Amino acid sequence: GFGWFAFLLSDSMFGTIAGIGLMLLLGDAPFYDEAQPYVLLRGGKGPWVTGQILYIFGVTALYLLVLVVPWGRALRTLAETPQAAYDHGLGMQLPGVIVSQWSPRRAFLFSLILRWIAYVSCALIMFTLNLTLRNKLGLMAASLLLLLDPLIDTSLPYVYFIVSPVSLSRLCNVDFGYN
Repeated sequence: GFGWFAFLLSDSMFGTIAGIGLMLLLGDAPFYDEAQPYVLLRGGKGPWVTGQILYIFGVTALYLLVLVVPWGRALRTLAETPQAAYDHGLGMQLPGVIVSQWSPRRAFLFSLILRWIAYVSCALIMFTLNLTLRNKLGLMAASLLLLLDPLIDTSLPYVYFIVSPVSLSRLCNVDFGYN
């Protein structure tokens, strides 16, 4: 099944933890070692930056695909009855709106695309800050952007979701305007 992924990434804390794990994996961006001056000399800065960005795109996609786990009837029950999630020791709420409005395959694909965009955005912010400032300030900025999601989810009014791309990437926050 595909749906577990949609549920996991609709939980602000799990999505934040997964995103921080990815940022730690990519924290050295731009990936500069002793061979890079020669690579830059031979290929130029444009192709080098393009390669770095394509690497970020690929690693982010692979990282998200590794998070995919199957779901079944038990997960559907937990999603439709939130109390059951807490009764069975699950620390996260499984939004029933995902089960009621999305097929498992569609939820999976949409969640994958939205999270990929959000995580790539954070990684590119990190990459840009690290490249221009030549320090690890980018990792801190990306982590703060990721930590904004659970803060908005638990402490701030709903209207603040619009300022966080990570919050907007949660499937339970997608609103097509249907009542």
